[in-house]
Amino acid sequence: MWGDGDTLDLVTDEPPRGTMSTGDAPTDPLDVAVDGDSATWRAQVTQPMPLMVEFSATADGDQVAGIATVQSFFKIPFDGKRR
Repeated sequence: MWGDGDTLDLVTDEPPRGTMSTGDAPTDPLDVAVDGDSATWRAQVTQPMPLMVEFSATADGDQVAGIATVQSFFKIPFDGKRR
């Protein structure tokens, strides 16, 4: 579902918004909220199957880490780098 090359671009102006790409399936993040170095958002992922995923992440310098909660059942840690 997620891997190298997946991206999230967030704009923290009001209202916060962004674009997200997981594999070949781009989507717009929903309900983006930013509070300092932390952000939350939801995304309707369509590949490999339709799923609603909720994300929470915290930036520490150029490092970003968080949890993706899939359909309120599975929690998947993720990390990345700020570009």
